[in-house]
Amino acid sequence: MIFYLFKYIFITIFLVSGIGKLLSFNETLVYFAGLIKISIPQLTVLLWILIMSELFISALVWLNGFRSKIFFYLIFILLVSFFLINGVFLLLGVNNCGCFGAGFQSHPVIGIIKTVVLLVIMFLLRENILFQKKSNIGLVKQ
Repeated sequence: MIFYLFKYIFITIFLVSGIGKLLSFNETLVYFAGLIKISIPQLTVLLWILIMSELFISALVWLNGFRSKIFFYLIFILLVSFFLINGVFLLLGVNNCGCFGAGFQSHPVIGIIKTVVLLVIMFLLRENILFQKKSNIGLVKQ
């Protein structure tokens, strides 16, 4: 039960983040362009990749959990990147990390906390600590 709760929390955070950026795409694009000084065409591609990655991660975690090592490491790299970016934003005094798009104000400290929570959940789900391991034939207690 706790396994599924944590899994759905993980999925929900990525879904809300991706959908938030998608719904406020133009505002988020302009906001990030002002922060990181990248041209709009290049940033448009990067923002679409980020949004699709967040939505794709939600779907894959829902379907597969963290059974694929490659998938697990890619999410890990993405989350570490989010952590570092929020750290830089915090040092620069940025008030909105844009974690959920420009339409929802989120301080970099919240972004760091969110990322740490996601990393902890990800490792707990991957290692099945305190949870039941999922097998091909059902749930097997470990």
